[in-house]
Amino acid sequence: MTLMGIVQNFKGLLAARLFLGVAEAGLYPGVAYYITMWYIRTEAQFRQAMFFSAASVAGAFSGLLAYAIAVKTLRLFLILKS
Repeated sequence: MTLMGIVQNFKGLLAARLFLGVAEAGLYPGVAYYITMWYIRTEAQFRQAMFFSAASVAGAFSGLLAYAIAVKTLRLFLILKS
C-alpha cells in the first residue's frame, strides 16, 4: 500500500495493485490452515470466527482512521506552512 502513493500513471497503479493482490492472496487461507494445525476442531471454529470478525471490524474502522490521519496531516501541514 505504501508504494501506491508514488506511482506516476495508471499502469503503475495497476502494477502496484497486482503485486499487492499477489502478496495478500494467501493470507486468509494461510491463517485458516495455520489455526487448524494448532487447535482441535471446536477451538479452531471459535478462533477463525474471531479472526474473520476482527478483519471485518478493522475494515469498518479503517475509513475513520484514514480520515483522522488526513485531517491531522492537513492541520500539521498548515501549521508548518505558516
